[in-house]
Amino acid sequence: MPNIVIVLLYFLSLLLVWQFVGYPLVMGIIAFRVKPKKKNYSFTPFISILVPAYNEEKVIEGRIKNLDSLDYPKDKYEIIIVESGSSDSTAQIVNDLISNRREGEPVLRLITEDERRGKASAINTGREAAKGEIVLVTDGNAHFSENVLKEIAPHFEDENVGAVGGRYALANPEQGLASEESFYWDLEYMMRMGESALDSACLFHGEINAWRKSLVKADRRMVSEDLDMAIHIRRQGFKIVYERM
Repeated sequence: MPNIVIVLLYFLSLLLVWQFVGYPLVMGIIAFRVKPKKKNYSFTPFISILVPAYNEEKVIEGRIKNLDSLDYPKDKYEIIIVESGSSDSTAQIVNDLISNRREGEPVLRLITEDERRGKASAINTGREAAKGEIVLVTDGNAHFSENVLKEIAPHFEDENVGAVGGRYALANPEQGLASEESFYWDLEYMMRMGESALDSACLFHGEINAWRKSLVKADRRMVSEDLDMAIHIRRQGFKIVYERM
């Protein structure tokens, strides 16, 4: 019996080493050996950005201003805030921003749900209202680099691409516990890049994921709706690409 326990512990330790060192390292090597495909930056499909929001009064204005500043034709994307029964002034802040909209800014829309039903419900509500065939979902407390749409959009010129995921990075990776979390996301980055190069990616992050509206709806029964949506897209035979950015 002791020998069996030792063998099991040894086997488990090998699995852990593979999971946290071996697999990310192999995927990282694959990712950086594969040359990025050339992009056609003139391909600028209309994109609907969905921001599910619940009690986001502290961050929603800054988030919208961040999305306003993206380096992408302003008439080629819209911002849809799906407010889900917030008890704070989230909706009022968005309405004020809509009222003070200036010419040349992307369209900003507010859709309200009468109660909070979860992120999947908010995604579906926004999806139904979205004018773009490409839908990008993000969070109210996230922040995009200005090139995010510019880099993601060209991937959809390939009709076999059903979704594009993006890299999640911490704003303060050098501080305390954040450094440990940043290390985890760096491993995620290497794995997703390698999987994308091998056409085996089946996951994207809730903070940034773009997909063809015609392919998928969020399942409210799922705890991790982004994983479920990614798997559903793959099952239909479409690729999921991971954008380096």
